[in-house]
Amino acid sequence: VIYDCHEYYAEAMAARMWIPRIFRPLARIAFEVFESLIASSLSAVVVVTDNQLLSFEGATLLYNFPAQRSFAASTSVVRNERQLICVGQLSRPRGVFMLVEIMRLLKKYEGVELLLLGRFDSEGTKDEVQSLVADADLTERILFLGQIPYEELKSYLLRATVGLVPLQPTSQYLKGIPTKMFEYMACGLPVVASDLPPIRQFMGDLNCGLLVDPTDPRAHAEAILYLLGHPNEAQRMGENGRRAVKEKYNWESEGRKLLALYKELLSAR
Repeated sequence: VIYDCHEYYAEAMAARMWIPRIFRPLARIAFEVFESLIASSLSAVVVVTDNQLLSFEGATLLYNFPAQRSFAASTSVVRNERQLICVGQLSRPRGVFMLVEIMRLLKKYEGVELLLLGRFDSEGTKDEVQSLVADADLTERILFLGQIPYEELKSYLLRATVGLVPLQPTSQYLKGIPTKMFEYMACGLPVVASDLPPIRQFMGDLNCGLLVDPTDPRAHAEAILYLLGHPNEAQRMGENGRRAVKEKYNWESEGRKLLALYKELLSAR
C-alpha cells in the first residue's frame, strides 16, 4: 500500500472553518500523529513538496506538475485583452477576499474582469464574498463560474490574459506548491503571484510573471496593471512559463519516478 500525500493535511486542519477555533490546534496535532503512525506501516510514501520529506523518512518526491497533453499549445489562441483568471477553491487562505479588494482597486479601468473557477469552502464565505462584491458594484466584473470539468480548464486559460495566485501566508501555503501556477504557465499565461517560498522556488528565476506582497492588494493590482499595459512583455513572460513546463515542469517527467517506485516495490515482493 502506498500513501500518496498531496496536501499538508495537518496544516489544513488549522484553517478549517467548520472546526471550532479552540479545537483546531488539537485537530492538527492529532492528525500529525495519526498520519505518522499510518505512514510508517505502509510500503511507500509519495509526497509533493520538499518540506514533506522532513516528515516522512524515505519518501519519494513527485511534484504535482500538469500533463503536457492536457495543455498542449493551441495554434488559434485569441485572448481577452483584460481578462484575469483564478482557479481553485474560494476561501480566505486562498485569497478570495484579497481578489475582491484587488478588483475594487481595478474598477476604474474599463473592461478588466475576473473569472473565478472553483467552489467556495463554505456557505458563510460565499455569502460574505458575494455581499462584498455587490456592495462594491462588482457583479459584472467578478464572474463566479463554479467548479468546471478539468478537461474544460484549458479553454478558459487560453482566453485569459493574466493568471492569479493570491495565496495568503498561512502555515499551509508557506509550504505547499500551487498546481494552478503551472497550469497557467502551461497555457502561456503570465502569472501574478504571492511572494511565498514555494512559489518563489519555481517562479523566481523564470521571468514568467511577477511576485508581490501576499497581503497587499495594491501591489497585486499594480502588477496586474503593469502586465496589461505591457502586452509584449506579458507575452514573453507567458512564453517563458510555457517553455519551462514543456521542458521540465510536466507530469511526463515526474511520472517516470512513480513508475520506477512501482517497479522497485514489485521487485522486492
